[in-house]
Amino acid sequence: MTFSDGLTKAAALANAQAVYPNARLATPEEWDDLFAAANITYSGALTVSDAFAIGATFRISTDNDVGTLLSQLGSTVGDSTLFIWSDPDGSGNTSTSREFLVMGAAFADIRQDSRTPPQSFAGWLIVDNGTPDGMCGLSPGSEQVIVNFDFTSLDPSPPFNWISFGATFSSTDPVLGDDRILTFLYGDVDGTDLLQTRNDAESGFGWNDEGTVYGPLTTANPIFDPMLDGVFSIGFQMTAGTTRLQTITTFAQGEDFRETPPVTIAPCEESIEVVIDTDIMFCKNPNKYKCKTKKTLPVTIFGTNSFDVADIDPSTLQLCLEDLSACTNGPSDRSIADRGDPNSDLGAVMCAVDPSTGEELDFLNPDGFLDLDAAFEASEVQAMLGLFCDQPKNTVSEALIIMGSTFDGTPIYSNSFPNAGIDQLVRKKK
Repeated sequence: MTFSDGLTKAAALANAQAVYPNARLATPEEWDDLFAAANITYSGALTVSDAFAIGATFRISTDNDVGTLLSQLGSTVGDSTLFIWSDPDGSGNTSTSREFLVMGAAFADIRQDSRTPPQSFAGWLIVDNGTPDGMCGLSPGSEQVIVNFDFTSLDPSPPFNWISFGATFSSTDPVLGDDRILTFLYGDVDGTDLLQTRNDAESGFGWNDEGTVYGPLTTANPIFDPMLDGVFSIGFQMTAGTTRLQTITTFAQGEDFRETPPVTIAPCEESIEVVIDTDIMFCKNPNKYKCKTKKTLPVTIFGTNSFDVADIDPSTLQLCLEDLSACTNGPSDRSIADRGDPNSDLGAVMCAVDPSTGEELDFLNPDGFLDLDAAFEASEVQAMLGLFCDQPKNTVSEALIIMGSTFDGTPIYSNSFPNAGIDQLVRKKK
């Protein structure tokens, strides 16, 4: 919860993604998986994923294992209580979705509440689809990874005089004194016929300053004979430290030397995000804004040939200051239409004009791709703008950005220009 306490959804995601590029909000199904992994039993038919469903406050568990999970996630209130936002909508009505999960030493509640983020007492459950930049590979505490080897097709073929393995670690986080790797040697493939378990520390046999450990599998002990036929497997598990296991290579010595191609362990996943073009008050330039207005602030999100705005989860959208120090809640209204072409129309002074009536239309140069208009409540926009609303007439705000995600959890961010006709506001008279 370190990345999300007291933050809006967008700010929490941005905070986490600065370290873990693939970080995203956990799905309701993953909430259920978490409770299942913690062996938490329920008091009735409702489960923790019902925190996202419509209904009243309900105590779903009085299991002591709730406290065990709480100790691992960390508390947001004092030392013994954790609040996690689910689907906050600002309404405490039982006909709307619940707002958060509350966990204590021996209870778990899913609660209906009228409060919305950010609140100092609550955070977001964020998960990571990958590993931090430069830190790919098998991380400490991971499950055992088994690598199969079959040397029977080598020329010359087995038996070999000896077999040994090499394990290469992350160059950005070299092996240090606390790093420890647990190695399982198997006399057959797929982790069967366990021969020996090794637990090697940095100060033990085989480690060197380059971050590679070599473990000889040959010995006078006949226990290793099953491996010398060239069919075997090796299991690896990082048990302590911070370095990450990246590649495995084996070496065989018969009549001459043989080396297997390196096997990559847990390769880096490419960080995926969608950068979008937006225009505040599309077809107005500059974006004159009256801080006492009660009208919603419209923001147009443009679709392209590579991005369909129908994929956006509207509930995740927030309008934020560029430094993410403040954000609105989600839009109160939205609509979809082909408003214009972001390649030519951003910052336009006005939309197209109907030649027969002379009236301004609500589009400029349609490009064949639907666009999403999101309307943000005036009170939330003004709270987000903060001291801007106390400044003199014609003061220009910092750039405002849209943040959110698609229905599959892919983060989306708007380009920052900054431009008083695109992503900035200009203070109008009081």
